[in-house]
Amino acid sequence: IVFSESQGGNMNRYDLITGEKTPMRPITGPRENGDTTKTYRFNWNSPLMISRHDPSTIFLGGNYLMRSRDRGMTWVEVGGFDLTKQIDRDELEIMGVPGSEPMMSIHDGISTYGNLTVAGESHFDADVIYAGTDDGNVQVTMDGGESWTNVVGNIPGLPERTYVSRLAPSAHVAGRVYATFDGHRNGDYSAYVYVSDNYGEDWSRIDDGLPDEWSVNVITEHHRSENLLFVGNEIGIYVSVDRGESWTRIKNNFPTVPVDDLVIHPRENDLIVGTHGRSAWILEDLGPLENLSQDVLSSAAHMFPIRNTIMWAQKGDWPFYGASMYSAPNPPRATRLRYYVRDEVDEGTKFRVVILDADGNEVRTFEGPHDRGINEILWDWRYDRPYDPPENEEGGGSNRRGGGTPQGPIVMPGSYTVRLELGEVSSSETVLIQADPRRPMASADRIARQDALMSLHRLATPLNEATISARKLGEQFNETFALLEAYDGDTDSLSQALEAMQSELEEISEGLGEARSWAGVASAIQGSSTLPTEDQFWQVDAAWDAVPPLIERLNTLITDQVPAVYTEMDAMGIRPSPGDALSVPRRGN
Repeated sequence: IVFSESQGGNMNRYDLITGEKTPMRPITGPRENGDTTKTYRFNWNSPLMISRHDPSTIFLGGNYLMRSRDRGMTWVEVGGFDLTKQIDRDELEIMGVPGSEPMMSIHDGISTYGNLTVAGESHFDADVIYAGTDDGNVQVTMDGGESWTNVVGNIPGLPERTYVSRLAPSAHVAGRVYATFDGHRNGDYSAYVYVSDNYGEDWSRIDDGLPDEWSVNVITEHHRSENLLFVGNEIGIYVSVDRGESWTRIKNNFPTVPVDDLVIHPRENDLIVGTHGRSAWILEDLGPLENLSQDVLSSAAHMFPIRNTIMWAQKGDWPFYGASMYSAPNPPRATRLRYYVRDEVDEGTKFRVVILDADGNEVRTFEGPHDRGINEILWDWRYDRPYDPPENEEGGGSNRRGGGTPQGPIVMPGSYTVRLELGEVSSSETVLIQADPRRPMASADRIARQDALMSLHRLATPLNEATISARKLGEQFNETFALLEAYDGDTDSLSQALEAMQSELEEISEGLGEARSWAGVASAIQGSSTLPTEDQFWQVDAAWDAVPPLIERLNTLITDQVPAVYTEMDAMGIRPSPGDALSVPRRGN
């Protein structure tokens, strides 16, 4: 079941299974003995709230705070009080013109005035509720709505009738509540952010560091760290790690855009951002900000806690759905490693981030980045690649033609240690890597699959080295044939020996190519969370059966046969020409 609200309090209860929706915006008749002359006023964005104490209880804000105990089937006015200032907006002026006078767009296009804009329920007591209005009231009830108190007069420095943009009860202190206000409708673009620790009786301003020319739309508090706050204003997001004493703008790739809503997902610890016109954004894993402190900032290097990760399998490219089914890009299949570096790292200073398995064996090593501030690495759960191919060198990759960037296998599920090393300083955290729960796999099958992958990982380097050596040797043979053809003398025996070696090299190269094809089964094995097939196991064995004898044959050429031919050629004076001597310039007078 999903509850939704569109313009003017038009609330619906939507069944995700059947696709049915039930409109349930309350009207006055059931509460006024059939009298509908009294009407409810709803904001363009009426506050809709599900009680954190009872999921069957729904709140919807008009000029009254409405409450349903049965998911919208019946409604009551909480306390029966109109919580607004009940101003006749015909008496209000817009650019000097009273609302009662003719206007191009009456009341600037606002359908109603004097209604609730926000509502917030205490984390500790279901009877404590806060409500804010577009005409500047901040109401609080301590008894479930039997009585309400307007505490806006207790807020210092707040102009009259300033739109209440957010009321956020604290998850850490029972009497604490945060409030933000948006005065741009009154020509006031100042940032207004406040906090009260005694249910609104007293307030302190906490907007130092926020730009004064941009009004604030929303504030939210981290559910585990009481010092971590976020606000959204007309240009972006700001964060405070000291409960509002100072603020820093969050940039990176986030655009300059009005931020209308902020929610922290309690399970994922992600910041979900609702913007005006630029869609929804997610800042994944607030762990670094949650753990940021003066001790961390004063340390030379610090590894932040790492969120445990499930290695979700992703759907491949088949079948082709075309435009009939929309799917957004998935998040990276990786674990985010975040760490802090206080100072610039000198070129000669040792820096690395190393991942170790439960036995202390190094699995993966990263040598950067190491910029000042918070850095991030996306570990794709793979071992170090078996080798780094030279630039413009195909090498012995994992596909049939031997190309492609080599990759290490994905690790087994388990606990891993991530260690940040900067000079003599180190900082470590552990992370649990979990298998995709949708694909259960017997332990013996998982081990057999990993053994096959690690076996091919060990084979990749010698196979690549053999491929490169055979290629280089073939190039040398071509050069040697050219030298023999240019020699004015009898080279028949040398040519025959060279032809025999070239034929041997061609057989070896063909065998290495076939072995690379067999070894390429690693990508197919890695792509499925199942025991490898009989054919796949056969290919692993075939690659290992082929490569060592081929390398031995190649070594015989390199260490015995080729040097013997080259020695004989050298004795006959057949050697590559170093070229003609160059003329040395002389500096004149």
